[in-house]
Amino acid sequence: LLGGEGAVGAGVAGGTVCTGGSTGPTGPVAGGPSRSTVGEAPDYASEAFGDPWDYSNAEDVHVGTPQMSNAGTISGGQLSYTTATDWPWMDPLPYLPGSMPLERDGPSAPVDTARYTHLSVRMYASQASAAQISWSTCDWSKDRACSGAMGVSVRAGWATYDWKIAPNSSLTAPWAGKALHLRFLPSTHQGATIRVDDMRLHGASAAVDFSFTPAAGGAVDVYWDADGDLANNTADNPGWGRLGTSSTGTYAFPVAQFGPGTYRLYTRAGSAVGPYTEPLAVVPRPRPVIDTPGLAGGADYATTVRKDPWDFSSMGDVGRKANVCNARILSGGVLAANNCGPEVQNPWFNLPNPGAIDGNTWHRLTVRLRYDGPFGLTGGPTGGAVARLIWYVAGTPGADQNVHDLVVYPGWQTITVDLKTNPPAAVVDETQKAQRVGWAGQTITGLRLDPNEDESQRHWYVDSVRLSKDVEGRGGFAMAYRDTTGLPGQTATVYLDRDRAGADGTRVATQAMAPGANRLQVPMPASLPNGTYWPYVVVEGPGGTVTKYAASPVRLTH
Repeated sequence: LLGGEGAVGAGVAGGTVCTGGSTGPTGPVAGGPSRSTVGEAPDYASEAFGDPWDYSNAEDVHVGTPQMSNAGTISGGQLSYTTATDWPWMDPLPYLPGSMPLERDGPSAPVDTARYTHLSVRMYASQASAAQISWSTCDWSKDRACSGAMGVSVRAGWATYDWKIAPNSSLTAPWAGKALHLRFLPSTHQGATIRVDDMRLHGASAAVDFSFTPAAGGAVDVYWDADGDLANNTADNPGWGRLGTSSTGTYAFPVAQFGPGTYRLYTRAGSAVGPYTEPLAVVPRPRPVIDTPGLAGGADYATTVRKDPWDFSSMGDVGRKANVCNARILSGGVLAANNCGPEVQNPWFNLPNPGAIDGNTWHRLTVRLRYDGPFGLTGGPTGGAVARLIWYVAGTPGADQNVHDLVVYPGWQTITVDLKTNPPAAVVDETQKAQRVGWAGQTITGLRLDPNEDESQRHWYVDSVRLSKDVEGRGGFAMAYRDTTGLPGQTATVYLDRDRAGADGTRVATQAMAPGANRLQVPMPASLPNGTYWPYVVVEGPGGTVTKYAASPVRLTH
């Protein structure tokens, strides 16, 4: 949960900090907000992924990056780690130039900087330190002119920060246009303990006025509390904080900085504690997620054409291989092996296919795999945590095509990418020496998977490989979607658009949303010609209205 602005004597570069106080008696309830409910401000992660950066699940951050942590963990709704260097960055929005962007990487979900203008962080630091926010709007490895940075500072203990993003360092690119990368440096001390409770890249929202009975005459300190229990307002509890001071018996509660939840205010003046106010409920905006059609697409090539999926139920799913030792099939259908010589950093195996593959039809790659040991991208032993797909094309048999790095973070990873790019060669690694041809428009004659590029006897596991095509439908298609807030009283309207922009498509269906998975047979109106369409859904609920496009199109015919 996030605190607000206005803490007296607690200013930091670009923002303000809110800290906790001591416990006290609860007392009666008096005063309250000018309205009992309000919708939350636009939040980037909630709208882009249907999943806020509240550290309730592992997808909220890659905890394995060595620059960030020693033994980083997500538990109890917090990200916790000990800084591993004196530059211990974490990337809420990653961008690794030279790699294929994953679904939650910046190039896959660019930030509209006009909509999301502030970064709020509720965090604990074991020591005070300088800190930094940085961003880029292009390939930062090639052009520093598109990178901006903002120096800030953090205090020891739990605190809530809210910063309006703007450059104030030698990296001067403004927070403007579409941001592809967001980095947060919470400390400049190696060995510092960091715990992050919540992070919001948020937009504007009007404050809600509270009235209250002050603890004493004159100016009083104003606090927020998420559960209305003074007894647990201790230094180790992030669910409360100081907002500022007031001598008027009112306070403008800065809703934009707060995630969904219930908030009460109370005041202190020395040892005197005022009563709680009535609560304000900050209602989440809809968080729609479209599961079908998804980035992984529809029918699978190996299942449909080969008549045998690459699910590693037997060694028949593994073709010719090299630099691979101890290859075996584990129970449940998992290929297990380890790197070995003569080129230990180059383990690979072919994926058996019965004939040529049409690259325009089959182009959505999904690989599920993992490895033992630490994450690293520095090269050398344990520094080759990238997988790679290599393919061969008709007409240029010697020009094997290498996809950009597929970065594999610790634990089981499901990597899904679209190999069909515009221009076609954009999918090919820029270091490839052979002619860069690409995937789109090509006839693919062979496929090879390299599970890692590690210069050690790395043990690795591959669960499945899928090569899919776009979802297809005759007269319509089956759509699956959900709203991760689980709120009742929400309505979804589905549209079909010829592109993935503008939300200017044709309305085709409306239904009341149920909790959990929602399924809908979406009709294709007679007025629409055969072709490729991008579905999107507009969800309206108590917290507002949100539009969400599918991650892939559908091919529709009458």
